Amino acid sequence: MSNTGKKWLPGKGALIVLLLLFLSSCASKESRIRAEKESLAHYKLGVAHIHGKQPDPQKAYVEFQKAVKINPKNKNAHYGLGHLHFQGGNYKDAILSFKKAISIDTQYAEAHNYLGTVYKVEGKLDEAIIEYKKAIKNPTYETPENPHFNLALIYFQQGNYDLADEEIQAVLQTNPNFLDAHLLLAHIYRNKGSEELAKNAFEKIIAISPQSPQAKESKKFLQAAPQD
Repeated sequence: MSNTGKKWLPGKGALIVLLLLFLSSCASKESRIRAEKESLAHYKLGVAHIHGKQPDPQKAYVEFQKAVKINPKNKNAHYGLGHLHFQGGNYKDAILSFKKAISIDTQYAEAHNYLGTVYKVEGKLDEAIIEYKKAIKNPTYETPENPHFNLALIYFQQGNYDLADEEIQAVLQTNPNFLDAHLLLAHIYRNKGSEELAKNAFEKIIAISPQSPQAKESKKFLQAAPQD
Protein backbone atom coordinates (compact mmCIF):
# COMPACT_ATOMS: atom_id res chain seq x y z
CA MET A 1 0.00 0.00 0.00
CA SER A 2 1.42 3.37 -0.99
CA ASN A 3 2.06 6.09 1.56
CA THR A 4 0.59 9.35 0.25
CA GLY A 5 1.66 11.32 3.35
CA LYS A 6 -1.92 12.09 4.27
CA LYS A 7 -2.89 11.80 7.95
CA TRP A 8 -5.59 9.32 8.83
CA LEU A 9 -8.80 11.00 9.98
CA PRO A 10 -11.66 9.17 11.69
CA GLY A 11 -14.92 8.93 9.84
CA LYS A 12 -18.17 10.49 10.99
CA GLY A 13 -19.24 7.34 12.82
CA ALA A 14 -15.97 7.11 14.68
CA LEU A 15 -16.22 10.77 15.69
CA ILE A 16 -19.65 10.19 17.17
CA VAL A 17 -18.36 7.22 19.16
CA LEU A 18 -15.41 9.26 20.47
CA LEU A 19 -17.73 12.12 21.42
CA LEU A 20 -20.06 9.77 23.28
CA LEU A 21 -17.11 8.22 25.15
CA PHE A 22 -15.87 11.69 26.09
CA LEU A 23 -19.28 12.81 27.32
CA SER A 24 -19.70 9.56 29.25
CA SER A 25 -16.31 10.06 30.88
CA CYS A 26 -17.22 13.62 31.88
CA ALA A 27 -20.56 12.51 33.29
CA SER A 28 -18.88 9.70 35.23
CA LYS A 29 -16.31 12.11 36.67
CA GLU A 30 -19.00 14.60 37.69
CA SER A 31 -21.01 11.82 39.29
CA ARG A 32 -17.96 10.65 41.26
CA ILE A 33 -17.15 14.15 42.45
CA ARG A 34 -20.76 14.71 43.48
CA ALA A 35 -20.78 11.41 45.41
CA GLU A 36 -17.50 12.27 47.15
CA LYS A 37 -18.86 15.66 48.24
CA GLU A 38 -22.10 14.13 49.49
CA SER A 39 -20.20 11.43 51.35
CA LEU A 40 -17.90 14.03 52.91
CA ALA A 41 -20.91 16.04 54.08
CA HIS A 42 -22.34 12.98 55.89
CA TYR A 43 -18.91 12.27 57.41
CA LYS A 44 -18.67 15.81 58.77
CA LEU A 45 -22.16 15.51 60.24
CA GLY A 46 -21.08 12.29 61.94
CA VAL A 47 -18.03 14.00 63.43
CA ALA A 48 -20.25 16.86 64.63
CA HIS A 49 -22.52 14.37 66.41
CA ILE A 50 -19.48 12.91 68.19
CA HIS A 51 -17.88 16.17 69.26
CA GLY A 52 -20.95 18.34 69.70
CA LYS A 53 -22.22 19.77 73.00
CA GLN A 54 -24.59 16.82 73.19
CA PRO A 55 -22.76 13.85 71.64
CA ASP A 56 -25.02 11.36 69.92
CA PRO A 57 -23.10 8.24 68.82
CA GLN A 58 -26.17 6.72 67.18
CA LYS A 59 -26.69 9.69 64.89
CA ALA A 60 -22.97 9.71 64.15
CA TYR A 61 -23.15 6.03 63.24
CA VAL A 62 -26.03 6.67 60.83
CA GLU A 63 -24.13 9.47 59.11
CA PHE A 64 -20.93 7.42 58.76
CA GLN A 65 -22.95 4.54 57.29
CA LYS A 66 -24.51 6.90 54.77
CA ALA A 67 -21.07 8.23 53.91
CA VAL A 68 -19.59 4.80 53.12
CA LYS A 69 -22.71 3.72 51.23
CA ILE A 70 -22.42 6.73 48.94
CA ASN A 71 -18.66 6.49 48.66
CA PRO A 72 -17.19 3.15 49.79
CA LYS A 73 -13.70 4.66 49.49
CA ASN A 74 -14.30 7.26 52.17
CA LYS A 75 -11.53 6.06 54.51
CA ASN A 76 -12.34 8.61 57.20
CA ALA A 77 -15.93 7.42 57.45
CA HIS A 78 -14.70 3.83 57.89
CA TYR A 79 -12.35 5.13 60.57
CA GLY A 80 -15.28 6.88 62.25
CA LEU A 81 -17.24 3.64 62.27
CA GLY A 82 -14.24 1.87 63.77
CA HIS A 83 -14.08 4.47 66.53
CA LEU A 84 -17.77 4.04 67.36
CA HIS A 85 -17.51 0.25 67.36
CA PHE A 86 -14.51 0.42 69.69
CA GLN A 87 -16.21 2.84 72.07
CA GLY A 88 -19.20 0.50 72.14
CA GLY A 89 -17.02 -2.51 72.96
CA ASN A 90 -17.59 -4.13 69.57
CA TYR A 91 -13.94 -4.91 68.87
CA LYS A 92 -14.60 -7.34 66.02
CA ASP A 93 -16.39 -4.74 63.90
CA ALA A 94 -13.91 -2.06 64.98
CA ILE A 95 -11.10 -4.16 63.55
CA LEU A 96 -13.00 -4.70 60.31
CA SER A 97 -13.67 -0.96 59.93
CA PHE A 98 -10.07 0.04 60.60
CA LYS A 99 -8.81 -2.64 58.22
CA LYS A 100 -11.19 -1.34 55.56
CA ALA A 101 -9.83 2.18 56.02
CA ILE A 102 -6.28 0.87 55.75
CA SER A 103 -7.13 -1.12 52.60
CA ILE A 104 -8.12 2.18 51.01
CA ASP A 105 -4.97 3.93 52.23
CA THR A 106 -2.18 1.67 53.45
CA GLN A 107 -0.38 4.75 54.85
CA TYR A 108 -3.33 5.73 57.05
CA ALA A 109 -1.25 6.11 60.22
CA GLU A 110 -4.10 7.05 62.55
CA ALA A 111 -6.03 3.92 61.54
CA HIS A 112 -2.94 1.76 62.14
CA ASN A 113 -2.52 3.34 65.57
CA TYR A 114 -6.17 2.82 66.52
CA LEU A 115 -6.15 -0.73 65.19
CA GLY A 116 -3.11 -1.37 67.38
CA THR A 117 -5.07 -0.12 70.38
CA VAL A 118 -7.93 -2.52 69.64
CA TYR A 119 -5.47 -5.40 69.47
CA LYS A 120 -3.85 -4.23 72.71
CA VAL A 121 -7.20 -4.21 74.52
CA GLU A 122 -7.84 -7.72 73.22
CA GLY A 123 -4.47 -8.83 74.56
CA LYS A 124 -3.00 -9.38 71.09
CA LEU A 125 0.20 -7.53 71.88
CA ASP A 126 2.26 -8.82 68.93
CA GLU A 127 -0.39 -7.60 66.49
CA ALA A 128 -0.63 -4.30 68.34
CA ILE A 129 3.12 -3.74 68.11
CA ILE A 130 3.03 -4.35 64.35
CA GLU A 131 0.29 -1.76 63.83
CA TYR A 132 1.96 0.85 66.04
CA LYS A 133 5.19 0.45 64.11
CA LYS A 134 3.34 0.84 60.80
CA ALA A 135 1.87 4.10 62.07
CA ILE A 136 5.31 5.38 63.06
CA LYS A 137 6.75 4.58 59.61
CA ASN A 138 4.56 7.24 57.99
CA PRO A 139 6.77 10.36 57.87
CA THR A 140 3.74 12.63 57.39
CA TYR A 141 1.98 11.44 60.56
CA GLU A 142 1.32 14.55 62.64
CA THR A 143 1.23 12.86 66.05
CA PRO A 144 3.82 10.04 66.02
CA GLU A 145 4.16 10.44 69.79
CA ASN A 146 0.91 8.50 70.21
CA PRO A 147 2.07 5.16 68.72
CA HIS A 148 5.48 5.64 70.36
CA PHE A 149 3.75 6.04 73.72
CA ASN A 150 1.50 3.06 73.06
CA LEU A 151 4.55 0.95 72.27
CA ALA A 152 6.20 2.14 75.48
CA LEU A 153 3.15 1.01 77.46
CA ILE A 154 3.34 -2.47 75.96
CA TYR A 155 7.07 -2.80 76.54
CA PHE A 156 6.62 -1.58 80.12
CA GLN A 157 3.84 -4.13 80.62
CA GLN A 158 6.17 -6.83 79.29
CA GLY A 159 8.96 -5.72 81.62
CA ASN A 160 11.19 -4.60 78.75
CA TYR A 161 12.15 -1.29 80.37
CA ASP A 162 14.99 -0.45 77.99
CA LEU A 163 12.73 -0.56 74.93
CA ALA A 164 10.03 1.31 76.85
CA ASP A 165 12.61 3.98 77.69
CA GLU A 166 13.59 4.29 74.01
CA GLU A 167 9.99 4.79 72.95
CA ILE A 168 9.40 7.42 75.63
CA GLN A 169 12.47 9.33 74.49
CA ALA A 170 10.98 9.33 70.98
CA VAL A 171 7.72 10.68 72.43
CA LEU A 172 9.44 13.52 74.27
CA GLN A 173 11.44 14.52 71.22
CA THR A 174 8.16 15.28 69.47
CA ASN A 175 6.13 16.45 72.45
CA PRO A 176 8.31 17.53 75.43
CA ASN A 177 5.25 18.31 77.57
CA PHE A 178 3.54 14.93 77.21
CA LEU A 179 2.71 14.44 80.90
CA ASP A 180 1.76 10.77 80.71
CA ALA A 181 5.07 10.08 78.96
CA HIS A 182 7.01 11.76 81.78
CA LEU A 183 4.97 9.79 84.31
CA LEU A 184 5.61 6.48 82.57
CA LEU A 185 9.29 7.39 82.29
CA ALA A 186 9.42 7.94 86.06
CA HIS A 187 7.96 4.48 86.66
CA ILE A 188 10.38 2.98 84.14
CA TYR A 189 13.26 4.47 86.11
CA ARG A 190 11.79 3.22 89.38
CA ASN A 191 11.55 -0.31 88.01
CA LYS A 192 15.12 -0.07 86.73
CA GLY A 193 16.27 1.02 90.19
CA SER A 194 17.22 4.54 89.05
CA GLU A 195 15.56 6.44 91.88
CA GLU A 196 17.31 9.74 91.19
CA LEU A 197 16.20 9.73 87.53
CA ALA A 198 12.68 8.80 88.63
CA LYS A 199 12.69 11.75 91.05
CA ASN A 200 13.78 14.09 88.26
CA ALA A 201 10.97 12.81 86.03
CA PHE A 202 8.37 13.37 88.75
CA GLU A 203 9.69 16.88 89.39
CA LYS A 204 9.57 17.61 85.66
CA ILE A 205 5.85 16.82 85.64
CA ILE A 206 5.19 19.18 88.54
CA ALA A 207 7.17 21.92 86.82
CA ILE A 208 5.22 21.54 83.58
CA SER A 209 1.72 21.35 85.06
CA PRO A 210 1.54 21.72 88.87
CA GLN A 211 -2.23 21.21 89.10
CA SER A 212 -2.51 18.22 86.77
CA PRO A 213 -3.54 14.73 87.94
CA GLN A 214 -0.09 13.54 86.88
CA ALA A 215 1.50 16.14 89.15
CA LYS A 216 -0.63 15.03 92.08
CA GLU A 217 0.48 11.44 91.55
CA SER A 218 4.07 12.59 91.25
CA LYS A 219 3.87 14.46 94.55
CA LYS A 220 2.62 11.32 96.29
CA PHE A 221 5.59 9.31 95.05
CA LEU A 222 8.03 12.05 95.98
CA GLN A 223 6.61 12.29 99.47
CA ALA A 224 6.80 8.52 99.91
CA ALA A 225 10.34 8.31 98.56
CA PRO A 226 13.09 7.79 101.15
CA GLN A 227 14.92 11.00 102.06
CA ASP A 228 18.69 11.27 101.79
